[in-house]
Amino acid sequence: MTCPPAIAWNGLDNRAPAPHGLEHDFQDGVDLMTEVAPRIHQLQAVACQVFALLDDDGVTLVDTGAPGSGRWVLRQLRQLGRRPEDVRRIVLTHYHIDHRGAADELRRATGARVYIHASEAPFLRRQTRYPNPVQTPLLRALASPFVALSHGRPVPAVELNDGDTLPTLGGVQVLHTPGHTRGSVALLVPSLGLLLSGDTMGFRRRRLEEPEARVSEDAASARSSLERLAAIDVDTICFSHFQPLRGGARGALEALVATWSEEFRAPDTGRRVGSQEGED
Repeated sequence: MTCPPAIAWNGLDNRAPAPHGLEHDFQDGVDLMTEVAPRIHQLQAVACQVFALLDDDGVTLVDTGAPGSGRWVLRQLRQLGRRPEDVRRIVLTHYHIDHRGAADELRRATGARVYIHASEAPFLRRQTRYPNPVQTPLLRALASPFVALSHGRPVPAVELNDGDTLPTLGGVQVLHTPGHTRGSVALLVPSLGLLLSGDTMGFRRRRLEEPEARVSEDAASARSSLERLAAIDVDTICFSHFQPLRGGARGALEALVATWSEEFRAPDTGRRVGSQEGED
């Protein structure tokens, strides 16, 4: 999401706030990391959570946080016993500044290659200007000066496409999930039944929800992407701005999609597939 800092970094839609006082927390020995699954750790950064996939041959980072997040990400990796040079690749789920803001900082510190969907690689390379993703007129106007200042240096980008496989954790599948942005991707770890969803959906009050409309490019495409994800067998979903959903993730996705798709409604009663007995 690209918005004025007070909006983007504190949560336009009341999402978990960006971590404050990171340096103080690390000095006091507070562990900000969460192991969400074997070899997958959720790290804290400015305005976005970063995921570290640890394999024997190196580390894959998923997203980077906003500008200035790089040193905090590397410090957390050191707590996991990994050095900057262990990072092999940095995968961006989409181009918004809270996800790609520290990409160049981390690339220079680690020597890793940066990956992003082919439709958004020209933004990263500065071949095309980053678009203003804010959809509501007033906020869009407020965000425009910040978008203009957020382009940063060109970053060499390796293009990702739907169906690509990243060589880590037994093969991580790239799923093109347009809607929030044109090139949004989710990453499926089949060996763990785990989905790294980026901003393809939200998760509040123990329920999944559609991506925030005020900063999403195409609501119809977002729904189509969610329908695709609901057909995949996953048990855990990790989010960029929310705590993980552990257990029953496919049922929760089916329940979300059933709110607009007849295909995902139970045929005998009309009850949403994946919903619990007694729920509305």
